[in-house]
Amino acid sequence: MIDQAQYLRRYMEEYKKKKESNVQKDIRVISVASGKGGVGKTNFSVNLAIALKEMGNSVMVFDADLGLANVDVIAGVVPKYNLYDVIFNNKRIEDIVLDGPKGIKLIPGGSGIESLSNLDEDQITSLSSEFGKFKDIDILIVDIGAGLSKNVMGFMAVSDEVIILTTPEPTSITDAYGLIKVALKYVPEGRFHLVVNRALDKKEAKIASTKICDTVTQFLSKEINYLGYVIDDVSVKKAVMQQTPFKVLYPKCSASICIDNIASEITGLKKQNGNGRNITTFFNKVAYLFSRL
Repeated sequence: MIDQAQYLRRYMEEYKKKKESNVQKDIRVISVASGKGGVGKTNFSVNLAIALKEMGNSVMVFDADLGLANVDVIAGVVPKYNLYDVIFNNKRIEDIVLDGPKGIKLIPGGSGIESLSNLDEDQITSLSSEFGKFKDIDILIVDIGAGLSKNVMGFMAVSDEVIILTTPEPTSITDAYGLIKVALKYVPEGRFHLVVNRALDKKEAKIASTKICDTVTQFLSKEINYLGYVIDDVSVKKAVMQQTPFKVLYPKCSASICIDNIASEITGLKKQNGNGRNITTFFNKVAYLFSRL
């Protein structure tokens, strides 16, 4: 009887461990978008990921910008494969995921994003199974393309939150408003945040953010949460030239401090109630949506 009891306890402990190993965390999916290109979206995404990682989160960045997939350039890593190779060339997800600076993970998307629209059910199931191997990701940052394409709207639709990045330039402000206006038609209940990049100072950033937020409230009856701004800092350009995130090279520079403040704001915000999603269900939704775009 004693031997049987010990065996049963050991069996139950092993079963519990095996069950727990298959359980994935709920994940917070934050997409970063912009109304126009050239506003520093990818640089912002990578450095924000590092700041969130330094605050104790497990963070992954998914490069979903078809036109300018360059997360690897900003992070200083060289991808050998991308999502396309997982879908069509029998690569495993661990073959394409890169170890980024300060412990963040990177998924190169590239042409694999466009290929999502041509997947059959078996391929979708296989892809979801591959992404299911990531069981410990707290935050997924999706660096999506600029503009109003179906790909951009698709990723917005399946994200918990969307950060709209703009600069104080009038054209950038106009394009940011245009993006929000179109996005609200696709995702009327979407949770949108605003960040002003390359601001001369806090005052200039506030003027730009107020223009957008007030116009959205007045004409679209939607509240946009202003997360903060990133100062126009010469350290950012220096870091880009060295293909290293400025949070790594210049952790105490003005831009890094701004990024830390934004990361603190994000961690202080409540996650969308009842999302109950893990990384597998997120990519299931992505694949399902893109197969119908």
